[in-house]
Parts: sequence; C-alpha cells; structure tokens
Amino acid sequence: MNNFIKKMAFILMTAFVLLHFFSCNGEKKDTNNTVGVLLKSDQDAFWQTYKGYVLDAAKETGLSIRCYAFDNDAPTQIDQIKTMLMNGIKYFFIVPATTDLTDQISHIIASKGGVVVFSNVVPTIDALKLSKNFYYTSSPETEAGAYQAELLDEYFKKNPGKLNGKTVNVLYFNGEFGHPAQIPRREGFLAAMASKGYKVNILSQIAANWHKKVAREAMNIWIQKNGISGVDAIITQNDDMAIGAINAFIDNNVLDDPSNPTRDTDGDGISVPVPIIGVDGTERGKKLLNDNQLYGSVFQDMKSQVRTGFEIIKECKENGTAIGFTTPAGVKAATKTSTEAPLTDSSVLGQCFIVPYVPLKK
Repeated sequence: MNNFIKKMAFILMTAFVLLHFFSCNGEKKDTNNTVGVLLKSDQDAFWQTYKGYVLDAAKETGLSIRCYAFDNDAPTQIDQIKTMLMNGIKYFFIVPATTDLTDQISHIIASKGGVVVFSNVVPTIDALKLSKNFYYTSSPETEAGAYQAELLDEYFKKNPGKLNGKTVNVLYFNGEFGHPAQIPRREGFLAAMASKGYKVNILSQIAANWHKKVAREAMNIWIQKNGISGVDAIITQNDDMAIGAINAFIDNNVLDDPSNPTRDTDGDGISVPVPIIGVDGTERGKKLLNDNQLYGSVFQDMKSQVRTGFEIIKECKENGTAIGFTTPAGVKAATKTSTEAPLTDSSVLGQCFIVPYVPLKK
C-alpha cells in the first residue's frame, strides 16, 4: 500500500508540474530570466492576435516566456502569478483581469522583488507606486476619442450640407460599460467636440460590448423602428462595432446605391448615409475605409505596446531599471499629467510608457 501511495503521489506531482509549466513557446525549464506572461484569453480572435504580438516581441527581444491565459477569472490570475513566483519567475508582462486587481498583483510581486509591466488594462496609481520597477504601457484612451472628433469635424467641414448648425445627433456604440477604455474614449470624444464648438446630442448609447453581431442587431432595430433621418453620425468604440453598423445598413438597403454597397453617389466619401468612425484601425477596418463604407478609424498600435513592454523588461534585466529609458522605436515615459489615470499623478509618469494613437482615413 505504501508503494502504491508513493507511486500515485509521484504521478500527481508530475501532472501538476506539467500543467503549470505548459507555455506559449513550449519551453520545459524556467529560469530567473524567464518572463511570465498573463493574458485574458487565448481563444477569441483579438487575444489570439495579441498572443502573436507577445510571441513576436519575445523573439525580437531575445526573452524567453512562460505564458498563461486566465479566461478573465481574477482568482485564477492570482494563482498563476503565485505559481510562477514560487518557481523563480520575477519578470512579468500582465494584462490584468481588472484595474482593481492590480493592487493585489503588485503587492504579491513586490514581496518577491519582481518587475511587472501592465498593459491593455490600466493599473491603479497605488499599484505603480509600490515599486519604481512597476510599469504601464498603453495608449491614452481619451486621445482615441479626441481623434474621432477630429475626423468627424473634418467630415462636416468637407461636407457642410450634411449638418445644420453645430448640433450633432449621434448614435454612440459603447464597449463593455466600465471597461478602462470605455469611459475615457467617450469623454475624449465629447470634450474634443465641445472644444470645436459642437453640441453633441447622443440619441442612444448602445451597449454593444465590443461585438459586431450585437452592434448589427442594435442598428437593425434602430433603422427598422426610426429610420436614419435625424442621425448625423455614428461613433463606435472599436472597429468591430462599426462593421456591425455598416452591415445593418447593407441589410436594410440604406445606402447611396443599394445595388452597389461601396458606391458613393453624393461625393461625401462614403456609400452609407452618415459617417461612421471607429477605433483600432484593424485590417478589416482599413478595407472598409477603402471601400467607402467606414469614414475613419483611430489606429491603436497594440504590437508596439507589447513590444514596448518587452523592451522595458529587457532594460530592467540588463540595467536594473527602465526609468529614463527610451525604446529603440523612440517610445519613452510620459512627461505631462492628463485627466486619464494613471497619468493624473505626476509621481508615476516616469513609469508610464505611452504609444500614441494615429487617426486613419481613406
């Protein structure tokens, strides 16, 4: 019986080790130089693309990685971090489950003298303050909204007959309510429109949760119930929701030329009745720009965000800190405070590396 118990214990221990050491790149051995990577998921298209950027960045910077997906479950993410720390990993690139969780994550990693770069989801200011070797790399979300306003202002100036006065009636498609990008993108858009002298009348704030299918269904309902008369523009917080709105126009033959969905007959640059402006600058979004269906988008360079995070970790490994560091691509820490956390606190600016957004149009 004792031999049986010993054999079972050995089998269970082996299974546990194999389970916890499965990684993105198939490595079997951890060292203190390995970077622990935590992603929300590795199933849907967005996170598969993001994971590809992680693999590219690791290869380009010469860093080995141990990669986990936690399916947006906060307790699982905490367990994964503790497991990696227990096995000697002290460098981390983390997409946190939530902003609030970053306080707990930072305390756990700080207790072992680790280094962490947060990305995609904003860490709290307190989380960054725990160590000068805790960093954040992303793009300012208010800037994305402000660029949407810039693109819309350009449209109305090019096509003055499309707007009476300075009141703009907007259908606004939100991502997940409360998401770190959702509120500042909307605030950035509204503030920039106000600064340009416009009054924005939001006819409906549609909760499409980042998904084109949900946006398509909501837009179909709107068109069938209200038509499109009285709507001056559609603003979406990502390109997928913009695609959904465009698909609804096609579903209902609400186009310049229903026989040709890409034909612009009135010379305003789009084949749909009102300008639609998204965020992300995805490949599909760029195609719709060229097809006269999407008026504009704002490119979020996720690949550069991820690469910046790995460059920061590499700098910390080689020189002990990334304070004052400029990446080979020219990305460096913020120097001015803004209305968007964590850039609201001057004491953590040197830890926040900002990759700018870029407005896109045909």
